[in-house]
Amino acid sequence: MELSGWPVRITCYRLGEKYFCKADNVEPGACLARSVGATKDEAEQSVINRAQEYLARTRRFPA
Repeated sequence: MELSGWPVRITCYRLGEKYFCKADNVEPGACLARSVGATKDEAEQSVINRAQEYLARTRRFPA
């Protein structure tokens, strides 16, 4: 998936009754955001929104 021009990997899993989601930057593999929700969609949407917010603030320098 691509967010704000950056490649991002979203990982979701369930433990018990809760769903956990993690967004990480594909290139360096840094964790961008984590989220917990009652449903997979809720957790996934929350982590996407947070990661997009963080990545939109990231400055890019021309190469």
